[in-house]
Amino acid sequence: MSDVRNQIRTRVLSEKLESSVIELDDGTKIEGNGDDIDRSQLYLSWSDAAEKFAQVTHGLKNEREMKEIVNTVKALDALDSITPLTRLMKAGAKAPALG
Repeated sequence: MSDVRNQIRTRVLSEKLESSVIELDDGTKIEGNGDDIDRSQLYLSWSDAAEKFAQVTHGLKNEREMKEIVNTVKALDALDSITPLTRLMKAGAKAPALG
């Protein structure tokens, strides 16, 4: 699956964005073609993604549960279903053993 992700990422990064205009509710118009976007910020490394997940979900789960969720997501390709992940994400859920 990571080969597919890399192909998609390569295609997205190599395509030139056409200029577009976004009009805000107050009438302000923002125009651009994306040349000013730092594309390195579009794709997080695994460790950066795990850190961001911990930051945005702080207080919702304890540290052990957070690590189990991150490890389960990392192992998704090896799972037969996402049931272990959905169980972990439910409030107060016990973490299933990954085997």
